[in-house]
Parts: sequence; C-alpha cells; structure tokens
Amino acid sequence: MNRRRLLQLLGGAGIVGLAGCSASSEAEFRERYAQELKDDDVDIASLGVDEGIVTLEYYSTARTSAEIPHIGSVVGIYAAYVDQGWHVERLNVSVLTESDTLTATYYVTEKMVEKMVSGDLTDREVGQMVTSTIEMKRTGE
Repeated sequence: MNRRRLLQLLGGAGIVGLAGCSASSEAEFRERYAQELKDDDVDIASLGVDEGIVTLEYYSTARTSAEIPHIGSVVGIYAAYVDQGWHVERLNVSVLTESDTLTATYYVTEKMVEKMVSGDLTDREVGQMVTSTIEMKRTGE
C-alpha cells in the first residue's frame, strides 16, 4: 500500500500533503507530526517522545468511544511518519476534557503500521486493532 492511500484511508484527504515530506531527525519528526495534527484541528495538550514512545494528549468533548474525534488523523499521520523512517515503537494517546480530566486512552504500535504498509494487515484491520485499545475513563470525578 502506498503512503498516499494509507493517509486517505486512515486520516482523510486533509493530510495527504505530508506524503512527500521527509524529516531527518527525531525533533523534526515530532515537530512535523505536531504541526500536521494542528493543521487537522487536533487541539494538542502535550506531545513528547521518550525512549521510542510517543505520548500525545489532546482535548475533546467526547463522552463515549464512538465520539472520540481525530483517531484517523492521529493514527494516519503517525503511520505516514513511521513509514518515512520515524523510529518509534508506539504512540500512546490520552484524550482529555478542557479541564484536563482524562476521558480515554488508545494506542498504535510501529508493528501494526509496518504490517499494514507491507500488506499483512488491511487498514480496516489496523483501525479495528486501534479502536479495540480504547479505554474510556470515568469523567466528572
């Protein structure tokens, strides 16, 4: 599967433009990832990388797993950069309320992305794998 198709399937047409971009350093990958998310209206609370683990926190008003926005963009952009050589093992995502209360978590791994890019998994299978990792947290406590 080519990168452009991957982005269309996972993240929508709005991020297809990054398909030709390449980054050369960890900091540049992180900065470009953050910018692409912001360009796709993801309201980032924090983004960091430590020992090969990307940690992203973003704001949402979602109250159920079906309402969590931006999963396609978050995963699609991550997948594109992993495919371009961003050597990170995993993306851990936390969804927060505006008052910084944890609403949900989900993740995607480099291995999932590699299997999708190689054709061993379909984009639908990876999407199902990611959504199966969603853990809703209690709100209003």
